[in-house]
Amino acid sequence: MEVRPMEIRRANRDDADQVFALANELTENGEVPRERFDEAFPDLLAHDTSHCLVAAVGEQINGYACGHYHVALHTGVRVAYLEEMVVTEDLRNSGIGRQLVQAFETWALEQGCGRAALAAQLAGPFYESLGYEAAGTHYRKPL
Repeated sequence: MEVRPMEIRRANRDDADQVFALANELTENGEVPRERFDEAFPDLLAHDTSHCLVAAVGEQINGYACGHYHVALHTGVRVAYLEEMVVTEDLRNSGIGRQLVQAFETWALEQGCGRAALAAQLAGPFYESLGYEAAGTHYRKPL
């Protein structure tokens, strides 16, 4: 049996169904509304300041990471923010998350970013193993 290598690549519209299924693993309140996802995903793919990666073996997507960058006014530095990342539960701790983060960081450097940031509720030790450090508290409010 041929073992196909994992490929980390930029997401495209054809990945929508599998990325949607993975996005549902991140939600706290049930399922992501499909209509909202179908509006947001192509928009995310179209913006130059956003980046969405998938980890795939052939046609099977086993994880994704999406983020964006902006200029922090108080420093004048471009900051890449890793907004979402998930790996299928059966492949967690296999190195896929590490590859996705590294690919996102490579993109961020190519965009001239001087810092990467993210918020993590449960995966702090994972991100610390990649050189991230806790810096403050993340707050949110539904609007």
